[in-house]
Amino acid sequence: MKKIGIVSAFIFSLPVTVMAGNLSVPAAFDNAKVLPKGIRNLRFNQIYAEANDKFSSNGTTVTVGNALNVDVTYNKLINGQNSALERGILEGYLTRQGKDLEAIAGQTTGVVNVEVDAKVPVMAVGLTRSWTAAIVVPVVTTRTNIDTGFIAGSGFQGIANQLIAEGKQFKAEDVQSKSLNAIANKVAKYGYTPMSSEEKDMLGDIRLVNKIQISKKRSHAFAITAGITLPTGEEASIDKVVDPAAGDGQTDYEVGAIADIYMTSKMTVSARASYTLQSGDNTAKRIPEVSDSSLTPDIDPEVSRKLGNMFYSSFGLNYQTDIGLVIKSQYSFQYKGEDVYTGSKFAAERYGWMSKDTEQKLHAVQLAVGYSTIPAFKRKEFAVPMELNLTLGAPLSGQNVTKDSSVVAEMAIFF
Repeated sequence: MKKIGIVSAFIFSLPVTVMAGNLSVPAAFDNAKVLPKGIRNLRFNQIYAEANDKFSSNGTTVTVGNALNVDVTYNKLINGQNSALERGILEGYLTRQGKDLEAIAGQTTGVVNVEVDAKVPVMAVGLTRSWTAAIVVPVVTTRTNIDTGFIAGSGFQGIANQLIAEGKQFKAEDVQSKSLNAIANKVAKYGYTPMSSEEKDMLGDIRLVNKIQISKKRSHAFAITAGITLPTGEEASIDKVVDPAAGDGQTDYEVGAIADIYMTSKMTVSARASYTLQSGDNTAKRIPEVSDSSLTPDIDPEVSRKLGNMFYSSFGLNYQTDIGLVIKSQYSFQYKGEDVYTGSKFAAERYGWMSKDTEQKLHAVQLAVGYSTIPAFKRKEFAVPMELNLTLGAPLSGQNVTKDSSVVAEMAIFF
């Protein structure tokens, strides 16, 4: 084994994403350290996150399935009938009963829970005394649970009771059935895959990252980073209403800078800033019919897409004892600009609706406790230089991002 000098954690920030292309709580802690020349570092991260709640466009907390909770008017119930004849019969009946067809008949309900279990190996090598390169290969397992229903208003229930009283039991049951399955019926009508709970394994977007330490003094260190994210991950299907993705289909380019300040021999303060350019592409997308719903039967196979560029910043504290116990904390702020979609198959206004609620912000904190055998290895008291870390990440506030916390278990070995 090659001799290891003063080596400590080297890892690049890894995203914990429920939906690819979105902001999420970081899984790593930033620092300006690099590996000595010729030393390799293999890290394995086990990341677990859930998506039950999210921050809305105005920062309030809503459920992930909130978009499925929609008021249903009598007109929408009419339009949900299978044929023009059925629509005409129901409309005539409701009109004779004196119903305002724009009045609320009930509300569709939806609950969506997504669990993400990611295994992320990171292989890094010190190419020179100041340059370290790494490759990040995430493998993602997602478990999606979906439940939908319909809550009938008193007026709608009265209509069903009236139909039964008139001896039209079959029609009452038909209307109730289509109402209870309003979301599923609309999904089928528009040509989507039926909504169901699902588990799937996917390769994520592979990242290639470089860190170059351009200054190292007794009091501080400074490094710059450059990376590229390759579109190797599985994208969300346009035929699924809910489909967690492991990739966004675009190549991303990132540059950044990191500074370490050594407060004492045991305590380091780190700060980082980076900018990510998301390159544009052409892809197939469903084009909304109305501004307040993404469900649509219309598909444009050649939509010009440009996901919003991203800014990242962090400020952290690292404390390591002589016995190898490590305590870390970090605050981060992230921002993603609005996505832009254009096309020629449908009206330009409809492509503009796709940008709604795509601008994102996220404030988050991380706390970690770990143990490093490096101090013992340097004293020749331990055979293998390695690290074990456990991190809890939590969002503080945000906009159009998931709210739930993440847990990261990490093991690293140097050789």
